[in-house]
Amino acid sequence: MLLSNVPYSILEQFEKLLEQGSEREEQLQRFFVEHPVLLDPFVTELHGALQRVEAGIKSPVGHIRIGAPMDFGSGLLTTIIGKFRKEFPEITFEILLAVPVKQLELLCQGKLDLAFVDNGDVHAGGFPVTTENLMKEEFILVASTSTFKRYSLSQATLENVAAAPIVDYLSHGPVARMWFKHHYSKEPPELRVVFSAESVRAVLNAVATDIGIGVVPDLLVSGDFKHLRKVETTKGRFINQIMIARQLGKRVTVRENEFVQFCKRELKNRFSQSLSNKAPKTEVSR
Repeated sequence: MLLSNVPYSILEQFEKLLEQGSEREEQLQRFFVEHPVLLDPFVTELHGALQRVEAGIKSPVGHIRIGAPMDFGSGLLTTIIGKFRKEFPEITFEILLAVPVKQLELLCQGKLDLAFVDNGDVHAGGFPVTTENLMKEEFILVASTSTFKRYSLSQATLENVAAAPIVDYLSHGPVARMWFKHHYSKEPPELRVVFSAESVRAVLNAVATDIGIGVVPDLLVSGDFKHLRKVETTKGRFINQIMIARQLGKRVTVRENEFVQFCKRELKNRFSQSLSNKAPKTEVSR
């Protein structure tokens, strides 16, 4: 209790003055001057509150709940969070790894503060959210050498490509369908999805082991996967627009803003270094 250390006799006098109301206003003011012990607890509490507010402005505190794709969330995003917490150790994080639609559903239920959404320009339109561009990356369709030859993918007609088994992130093949719509302006009559996993690495492994063809970020076709063949068409690049989504009407906190700006700087530094000797296929928004 704030007034627990105030003598009872003073509290009793104070109560009598309050009962007399505005008629004793001047006397009440003098009473506070004569007995500052009444105000000391409130002043101390107010001072502490102001200090906490000031500390929060200088160094944000609190918890951030984030939705993210499996590979980005468990890999690069976690690395960025580690660096961020060295500067802002009072901010804690919780990450949910899920596909875009699941992230957006939880966001609209108030169970996430923000979400990193793949193909945000496609998925976010059906939800009451605000979006902010984070980065763009090129998505390409790849195949193992044997699959490439078996389905004559050097001649990338709609019929040839659609005949190949599909590897995707969900069983109904949403990313493959977007790739077909971009390159041929329509989906094939039938799409044969033979393997699905909510992980880019799992899709890459499936393609590399001849399970089927799959759409993946161009930048990740390296290292163990650099032997994969790209399926070329005459159409322009298929771009994955990664967006940051927030629930419509939700106030953006200082901690969220600090993290988003930090994330953009880290991504920009990372991709500008990795692409310094290549044509830019990944672009980070400001």
